[in-house]
Amino acid sequence: FLGVATLGATISEPWWGRLLFFALSMAIGVFAIFRAAKEKNRLTIGLSAIATALIAILSIWQLSGPVSSFFTPTPETEPRPLPLPPHLHGAPDPLKDRFVGRAREFLELDAAWEGIVSGKSSTQSPTRTVGIIAWGGFGKSTLARQWLWRRFEKSHKDTPPDKIQNRPDALLWRAFQAGEGADAFALAAISYFSDRPGLELDDIPNGSGQRIAALRAAIGERRYILVLDGLEVEQDATRREGFGRLESAFLRDLLRAHTAGRLGQGLLVVTSRLPLTDIESNDAYDTIDLERRALNDDEVRLLLKLEGVREITESELAELIEISGRHPLALKTLANILAKHNGGRAAGWRKFDSDVFDIPPGQEKQRHLWRVLGWTDRLLQETERRVMSTLAHFREPVHPDWLYHLLAPGDILSSRQGYVIPAKAGTGSSARDGKNNGRVPSYSPEELALPGEPITGREIRDALDALVGLQLLRRDQNNDRYAMHGLVREHFRRSKVSARDGKNKASEDQTQIHTRLYRLYTSIIQPVWRPDGLDGLRPLYEAVYHGTKAGLHAEARTDVYRDRILRGTGSGGFYSSGKLGAFDAEIEAVTHFFDEPWKTLSPNLSPADQAWLLSEAAVRLRALGQLREALAPMRAGVDMAVEQENWSEAAIRASNLSELELTLGNVTAAVEDGARSVTFADRSGAWDMRMIMRTTHANALHQAGQREHAMALFIEAEKMQAENQPQYPRLYSLWGFRYADLLLAEAARAARHPNATYSDRAPLRGADNQNRRTGRVDKAEGRIHREKDHREAVDARGTRLSTLPSTFQAGDSEAQATPNDRSAFPRGNVGTRTPPHFDAGTREKLIAACDAVTERAKEALPIAKRNNWLLDIALDNLTLARAALYKTLLPIERKPRPQGASLPPDIETHLTAAVDGLR
Repeated sequence: FLGVATLGATISEPWWGRLLFFALSMAIGVFAIFRAAKEKNRLTIGLSAIATALIAILSIWQLSGPVSSFFTPTPETEPRPLPLPPHLHGAPDPLKDRFVGRAREFLELDAAWEGIVSGKSSTQSPTRTVGIIAWGGFGKSTLARQWLWRRFEKSHKDTPPDKIQNRPDALLWRAFQAGEGADAFALAAISYFSDRPGLELDDIPNGSGQRIAALRAAIGERRYILVLDGLEVEQDATRREGFGRLESAFLRDLLRAHTAGRLGQGLLVVTSRLPLTDIESNDAYDTIDLERRALNDDEVRLLLKLEGVREITESELAELIEISGRHPLALKTLANILAKHNGGRAAGWRKFDSDVFDIPPGQEKQRHLWRVLGWTDRLLQETERRVMSTLAHFREPVHPDWLYHLLAPGDILSSRQGYVIPAKAGTGSSARDGKNNGRVPSYSPEELALPGEPITGREIRDALDALVGLQLLRRDQNNDRYAMHGLVREHFRRSKVSARDGKNKASEDQTQIHTRLYRLYTSIIQPVWRPDGLDGLRPLYEAVYHGTKAGLHAEARTDVYRDRILRGTGSGGFYSSGKLGAFDAEIEAVTHFFDEPWKTLSPNLSPADQAWLLSEAAVRLRALGQLREALAPMRAGVDMAVEQENWSEAAIRASNLSELELTLGNVTAAVEDGARSVTFADRSGAWDMRMIMRTTHANALHQAGQREHAMALFIEAEKMQAENQPQYPRLYSLWGFRYADLLLAEAARAARHPNATYSDRAPLRGADNQNRRTGRVDKAEGRIHREKDHREAVDARGTRLSTLPSTFQAGDSEAQATPNDRSAFPRGNVGTRTPPHFDAGTREKLIAACDAVTERAKEALPIAKRNNWLLDIALDNLTLARAALYKTLLPIERKPRPQGASLPPDIETHLTAAVDGLR
């Protein structure tokens, strides 16, 4: 009995084998009880009964487990996605054991990450976003990098870094640089989290919402840490209402979505000089303000010691604290100077100091740092000062080869020359392949070299080593480039001229260096005429910046921006905006041509160039959702085109202005500018302009409730279309969509408000009628806010899409018969006072209108598909869905349609196709 039971207990699989042995042991037990009873052995009977009962209980327990598991199998959980290697773009090296202080900040960051990992927090929700906020030089980036090293990279006793618990599955550090833009970050983030390093900008969606969705899908179930370092370059630094607001819609949406927990399980760490005003301080967002958490005396002493100041008394420590203001960057700078030039002693520091030092306007709070940086002006050798001043005028880390062209032209042949273009960025059309009319400019060594005595390549390398030793420069071991702190850059960027030289000499020096950098970027750093991808365009965007700083606005606009970045404005042009969708980089480039953003352009540009740039600025601002900012350049562009009597451009710009005003709810202004666009188009004499502008004006009139006038203009526009292209007699694309919107207006209202009727009664007069039609009047701002119903949302989307091209061109479609649409359109006004009934005659007219619109869209859709007109396909599908929906929802005689009535399946099909196309 015991042997069989023990053998059964040792069997793990299969489960029925174990039960078989238990059953056999119970049979033996029962037989033993029977034999003992015959022999009247009570002790044996008792022991056998107890043992058999225990085996029976064990068998039942074992049986319940396998049976339950057999009938209700546990679903297999999906494996977590594989971790990604950390990507630290532009991150400083950790100081490791040389880091001083900030124990409290480390604890706060640790607590935030533990809350993310566990999903629990001492507060109601875990802290998902931590902002390390302080002015420059307080060690924000250093703190964030040191925390990552301390938490995830430093070995703890016998635990190697890769075995540390709660490591993130993905870690992305992104250092933001001036001129780089949010497009580059969006591409980098989606590429990293999707583990697809070969992605280009045209491989990811253009819209902010779509990019957020793509990023969320790429992150998946990974636990992640995302560090946005130096985010102030993407924030509004003007001390106005929008102070601290992120300029990029994608970055704003990312910040809000992550903080709300909609991106997944991760921690976002932001370092910035400016507050993050796009999110509110709450449980999910915590701010670490380093300016209010100064280093104490012991921490200052330790920092000075670690940087090489070995001899310091209490009085000297107090003096250095007063000089530095406990500012970490000022302390490190003076410590390195004392270590290198004073034998590591604090005594005698006054010989480096001066009461006269330059403080940039508006930065008086940083006077301690500027005072200490002034020490370098008296300590650096001439070659070191020239190298620092040259490096400071770049906006990105600099390869030493670039310095050879500027400072050591005699050693150019021994250098590698130029910029190593990434594989895809280097593809494209080179001027040297003979495939383009344009060409990359070629400059002699003298034209690239900066004024002054040339130095040697050896002297440049020695100067770079000395500056790294002073920690004024940081060398990136991965790409052999040199970077510096932003405030150090600002100090050395300011021209060092004597008082007798004056401001004119300083301005002349600035012009000289920006001219050389402009030439360097357009010829050496980017030797490809029309490079592909955002990485390839980056040097050209930098060339635009330096060209405008040098006063070469006209040349930079034509030779670099228009011809190389946009690849022209004709067929196949607008590469950067149309193909890549790099609107953030585009708006940054266009800004450089303005003396005052969106108001005053440089006088170095011709009136025609100014008008063109105003239009480009308006289009790009509108594409980025900065609608109110787009109004000023758009209005100015209209006025300039009128002054030049360029009626086609005036018509286009007035039309765009009308659409923008309509989107913002300023219906009265939209109607007025729509009428102006018709006037300008008529003066141009171009039939397609005259046709298109009538539809713009008609759409504004429709939204203002003047539908009889709007109908007349649509009919007139379609007549022009039929006369000039008889094989394509109907309005199509956006213009046909707007016409259909007017034809469906009454049916749409009846479907939403089944108890209303539409008779030919006199409309309400004046503002009351307009208010009922368009919403409410905002007395404070004097504009009308329209109802956000389904139709108007569609119109707003349509008008935004229509503004992306800089010119309007009429397309083609196939010939189709045109029914008398006007006869199917019921007269009346939305503001009409109506009796409380719905007659059969009105319903028939509304059904006829739906059928007429359906017929138009069904004829147009196959043509659009054959020609792959994506916008037309989307709009035709949307029109078909709306017409079918309204027809289905129309009330029957005096009764509304029953609740829960089924809808035709084609409606969902068309709506899905429309949404996919409009994305």
